[in-house]
Amino acid sequence: LDLFQGSEARLPWKPAAPETGLFALRRRPQVQSRSNLPPITTEYAVTAAASLARYFLMRNRAVGISSRGHTREFLQADRGERQLNKILEALAVVEAVGNLPFAHLIATDGVRLNRNDTVIAISADPSPDWAVALQQIQRRGVNSIAVVVDGSSFGAAHRYDQLLGGLEASGIATYKVTRDTPLEQALGQPVSSGNLKVRR
Repeated sequence: LDLFQGSEARLPWKPAAPETGLFALRRRPQVQSRSNLPPITTEYAVTAAASLARYFLMRNRAVGISSRGHTREFLQADRGERQLNKILEALAVVEAVGNLPFAHLIATDGVRLNRNDTVIAISADPSPDWAVALQQIQRRGVNSIAVVVDGSSFGAAHRYDQLLGGLEASGIATYKVTRDTPLEQALGQPVSSGNLKVRR
C-alpha cells in the first residue's frame, strides 16, 4: 500500500453533520448512489486494501500487508479472521505521510516474497517507476497485480498513460479506481488483464 505523501490527491470535503436528537440512530440510513468516502486517494486505497484482504482471507488465502507512512507496517502473510482484524487495525491509522516512494517499497519488500506469491500493489502515484519495480519482482516468479487509484479524478493534474502502458507492457493485471466508480465495480473488472494467475 502506497503511503508516499507526494502521491496523495484530494478534493475539498466537509463531513456530513451527525444527526441530532435522541432517536436519530433509529432512522434508516439514506441510500446514496455515490460512495460516502472522503474524496482523498488514500481513503480509496485503504478501502481497496481492506476489501481485497477480506476477499482473499474469506477464501482461505494467506494475506499480509506492507506500507510505510508514519511508521513501517509489515504484517507477515497469514490466514483467518485474526489476520483480518490485524490488517484492519493497521489500515485504520495509516496516513499518506511517508517519505519512501512506492517503487522503493516494492523493491525492498519484494525480496521477501517467494516464487508464486502474489503482490497486489495499490497506489495513486502516476510514476512509471513502480511498474518497473513490479516487473523486476515478476521476473523472479512473483505474480503482480496493480490497483491504480486515479488521482486525476480527485482533482490532481496527474497523467497515468506511462504507468498504465508500462503495466500493460509488463503483462501485469491492472485495476483502475476512480472517485466516481463504485469500488466493487472498479475491483471487479481489470482495465488490463495481463497474465492474471491468482489461484482461487
